[in-house]
Amino acid sequence: MELNCHVISLASAVERRAFMTEQFGKAGVGFEYFDAVDADTLDIDKTGYVPNMNLICTKRRSELDPSEVACFESHRKLWERCIHDDSDHIAIFEDDIVLTTDFRDTLRLLAERIGDHDAIKLDWIPLKVMLSGIGDIYPGRQLGSLTGWMQSSAAYILSNAGARKLLIDSQRYCDVLDGFVFSPRPGWDVKQLVEPIAAQGIFLPEAIRARFPSTVTNGQRGQLVRQTLGRCTVREHEATQNPDLQDQT
Repeated sequence: MELNCHVISLASAVERRAFMTEQFGKAGVGFEYFDAVDADTLDIDKTGYVPNMNLICTKRRSELDPSEVACFESHRKLWERCIHDDSDHIAIFEDDIVLTTDFRDTLRLLAERIGDHDAIKLDWIPLKVMLSGIGDIYPGRQLGSLTGWMQSSAAYILSNAGARKLLIDSQRYCDVLDGFVFSPRPGWDVKQLVEPIAAQGIFLPEAIRARFPSTVTNGQRGQLVRQTLGRCTVREHEATQNPDLQDQT
């Protein structure tokens, strides 16, 4: 199956783009860059963002900053592309992720089966994940249903039906992107890959972060998330293992 992969990146992010090109090349996976919406030039009045609305995410805030709106709009444009191109799926990645060594084979399998679901979250974050209904997709790989909001929207795959649902639900929004996409709700079938195939550099343990470019691993948000490790309860499964990451050294 042809993989429909897109990496969201600012056109000016030269170092990050070089890193992502190297990673996808090593994985043997083709992709296209999508020029991210720039918060510095974004006209928020021409987006679907409406402050102080209560829509999807249980962890909502009353207002988003321009960078959060720009991030949402960047992803939304790729949901539109999936529909416009009549693709059966689209795999969306941000430009600060690190891939595992089995990235290609697992992604190909998920692309073949994404029609059974709306969205599958592919990346890892150092928080305990509450999943239900865990089942095998093939030996050694499992999917589970998210039971609550999960942070990070850096790597996921959408079915065509899932893209349509997101576009309809986001005509007006006031949710951070990850809260919007990865919050379970009626009529929205979102899964988590139990053993993820990607992770944002900012969330990697310190010993692993040192192996990758600082432009990919630096970030205050990652420090805050790492500090919360262990504060969540677990109902059925903990997906907290470090992925077998590609070594770029």
